[in-house]
Amino acid sequence: MAAFAILAGLAFFYLHSGRIEGGAFVSLLTLAFGVGLVTLIWPRVTHITILGSEIKLQRLTKEAETLVGELDAGKTDLYRTALSVMKHSPQVQEDEGRVLGQHASTLVELLGNIEKARLLEALDTEALSTTDRVIDELVRNLSNQTDLPADHYSTSLSSKAEAVIKRFGEGRSANEPQGIRGANGVDSNPESAKLVGDLKTLLRYRRRIKEQAH
Repeated sequence: MAAFAILAGLAFFYLHSGRIEGGAFVSLLTLAFGVGLVTLIWPRVTHITILGSEIKLQRLTKEAETLVGELDAGKTDLYRTALSVMKHSPQVQEDEGRVLGQHASTLVELLGNIEKARLLEALDTEALSTTDRVIDELVRNLSNQTDLPADHYSTSLSSKAEAVIKRFGEGRSANEPQGIRGANGVDSNPESAKLVGDLKTLLRYRRRIKEQAH
């Protein structure tokens, strides 16, 4: 309304001072009415089309941003619940290699989806605790297939996992036939190789999560 009053006032001022004539006065007054009308209906306008191109206004953009934020919050809650379910699921026994393999593969896929959604940092606490739980189960299962030193069991989780991976690497490099325990005491069957691969992936996620937490 202030813009309308200013433009209308200028129109009458220029007309009476002789600076503009009737046609220019009408044009300026029309502009004043147009500005007043646009200002009046502006809160209800969501987009403008100019020469076939649609321009979305800020209010609509804010609504979209709010909706995206709500979706992100929903995804965060969903992934947090999935991690919690995995963390508190019944503990896998050392001899349940097939079940453990499914458990580890599911966590690898879940962490991959969380990373794609850029929520790994937001869920770092839940992701780290769940990853540690599955890594511990993998280490206990795979340690039964290796001849590791006794002091291995007093080291940190990461050190134990790396020792297991190294031991299996030594067994594979010796070209041992699959499905038998070789000279290094390493069972090199495909199921164990898959567990070792998942263990490596989970260790990489663990390092990344800990780096983000700092």
